[in-house]
Amino acid sequence: MKNKVIIIEDERPLGEVYKRILDEAGIEARWVDSVEDAEEIANSFRAGLILVDCGLSPDGKSGIEGIPYLKKGFPDAKLIIFSNYNSSDLKKITAYRKFKNNLKLANGFWSKLEICPDDLIKRVNELLG
Repeated sequence: MKNKVIIIEDERPLGEVYKRILDEAGIEARWVDSVEDAEEIANSFRAGLILVDCGLSPDGKSGIEGIPYLKKGFPDAKLIIFSNYNSSDLKKITAYRKFKNNLKLANGFWSKLEICPDDLIKRVNELLG
């Protein structure tokens, strides 16, 4: 569990790139494209960290909406919202107000636009201990 990460990202190229970056750094990563898919693997892949995209597909739960479900399925995992928004943009979107309590369950917020591969590896390693 300690060095396992689940990446929840609905854009396949991004999900595959993040997985490859972490795998090459010796961090076991699993990429799924929805909160529901992450919930399905909760018992077989005990992650220490979840990186969840803020938006995700309109067909399922958004990343923000899914936070309580992810915390239930992965009670010991740290959870980071990983988004194309920056933190000030997030506060402006309508969903922020609706899911403000969900955001309090997260361990942090990282902007995809402000993080390079080396920084991603460093931050993930810091959270995994």
